[in-house]
Amino acid sequence: MFNKVVNYRFFILTSEHFLDDSGEVRLHPEGFLPFSTGRRVCLGESVAKAELCLLFAWLFQHYRFSKAPGFENTNYAEGLGLATGNMPQDYPVVVEKRF
Repeated sequence: MFNKVVNYRFFILTSEHFLDDSGEVRLHPEGFLPFSTGRRVCLGESVAKAELCLLFAWLFQHYRFSKAPGFENTNYAEGLGLATGNMPQDYPVVVEKRF
């Protein structure tokens, strides 16, 4: 059966989709599978992963990434435990064009 009633709020990217009732980030949001699984896996998954590989290869070929002055001894892997989830951290970096 086809449901003619569509709830459009699920098509909008909002932070509430990734937060629990207390406002903390869910480690594994329910229903968030960007490429799906099983028989109906996304056909574009391999294309998307190859595109990411090409993008990062291009970035590293054309730019040099290094730690910002004054942060040379900073361990960028600190604080990435289970308590913080997979939230990206802000780190100062220097990006220089290679040529």
